[in-house]
Amino acid sequence: MNDKIRMNGMCFFAYHGCKEEEVEKGQYFEVDVELVGSLHKPATTDNLNDTCDFDQIYQIIADTIMNTRYNLLEALGEEICSRLLKQYPNKQVKLILRKSNPPVEGELESVEVEILRKSNG
Repeated sequence: MNDKIRMNGMCFFAYHGCKEEEVEKGQYFEVDVELVGSLHKPATTDNLNDTCDFDQIYQIIADTIMNTRYNLLEALGEEICSRLLKQYPNKQVKLILRKSNPPVEGELESVEVEILRKSNG
């Protein structure tokens, strides 16, 4: 099935990046996430235990962004996907991770990576 749960526009201030100024000053990161898998059971049981808990998803993402340190968006995104799939092994995760105002020579609103991962289980 291609049922989806999406959470968009999560925003966090953190210290990821390759450049010294990113690590010292920090910057904003925005996250959109989509979990794909059957929602038939929770739709029929109306029980939170049968689905992906929005608060739990948010906490996994927040904890990863706020309490880890990566040079690359790719590595941070991979870790977020890994943690989400550990919690929700029967899902597929699509993650978009944006860094606002990256330190580049020139004007650029944001950079982003999009990662798509599926559990092996």
